[in-house]
Amino acid sequence: MGKKLVSSVVLACVLLGPSSIVEATVKESARCTQAGKVLKVSDVKLVCGRVNRKLKWILISNPVATTPATAAVTTTTTAVTTTTVAAGTTTTSTTTTTTSVSTAIPKILSVVFRAPGADGIYHVGQHIRVAFTFSMPVNVTGAPYVMLEATNIGKTPFLDGNGTTSLLFSYTVVTGDVETSGVGLGANSIVLNGATIKSLSGVTADLTHARLSRSASRLVGP
Repeated sequence: MGKKLVSSVVLACVLLGPSSIVEATVKESARCTQAGKVLKVSDVKLVCGRVNRKLKWILISNPVATTPATAAVTTTTTAVTTTTVAAGTTTTSTTTTTTSVSTAIPKILSVVFRAPGADGIYHVGQHIRVAFTFSMPVNVTGAPYVMLEATNIGKTPFLDGNGTTSLLFSYTVVTGDVETSGVGLGANSIVLNGATIKSLSGVTADLTHARLSRSASRLVGP
């Protein structure tokens, strides 16, 4: 079934263009067999997750036109002096220093939970992880975190992704953590906590994003 989904999405990309990939994916409604598995076709990413207690491919990022990141580029100034003794003259040639800095603002393109095991439950010792995909690589300083939408747990620290387009936040389930309604993520959930998230050229990122509702496919238990 997974191969059928890949074929459908590739065909949509070739015949209809990127704008129709999402529609082709939704119409396919294909089943998958391994929770958490990520499938990438062209600019489209899908993850195998639980929907109504069944494993299905879920679209986690759409093809989006983005402005490529441009870090500061500097050419070094050098001065070359040539002296002609016989003519008694001195000729100086100097290159000019130029700096190009991108002013594009990094934006969040998608937010997705890494799926739990086949039973749809994050057990003690397992990790609840949330991945944020940005429109360009970003640098992280300090210790930002996100707040899960849950009853008993919340603060989820930054784990990895500095210098890339994907930032990962992770919470480790401990004894006593139980979420019978599952976990979600509130809108604009990243708390900087004194940290910074900026583009490679130093432009502060736009951290706004939509809410992810609590789900029975993301339960927390012993």
